Amino acid sequence: MTKGVDENRKAVSCGYWPLYRYNPALVAEGKNPLQLDSKSPTTSFEDYAYGENRYKVLQKNNPAAAAILMKRQRPGRQAASSTIRNLPPSVSRIRPRSNCCRENI
Repeated sequence: MTKGVDENRKAVSCGYWPLYRYNPALVAEGKNPLQLDSKSPTTSFEDYAYGENRYKVLQKNNPAAAAILMKRQRPGRQAASSTIRNLPPSVSRIRPRSNCCRENI
C-alpha cells in the first residue's frame, strides 16, 4: 500500500475508477448535474489489473482463466464509461429518499 496514490492514478487512467462530482445547481440550467472529471481511458485495464496482487495471483495460478476474464471485461468497461458520459440531466438527478431508515433508530 506504499504506492496507493500511484495505483489510484492507474485505476483512473484505465477507466476502472471514474472521477465525478454532482452539482445540483446545474439542474436549474438544464445541464447534467453529474460531471465526469476523469478523461477517457489512456491505459489498458490489464496494465492496471496486473499491478494488483489479486489479479497477479490469478494470472500466475490460472493464466487461461485470467486471459478469458480480461477479454470479457473490455466491452463492459467501455459500455460503463460511455453510459456515465452520456447520462441525460433527467436521469442523473439524485434525490434522497423521503422515508429514511433513521426514523426507526
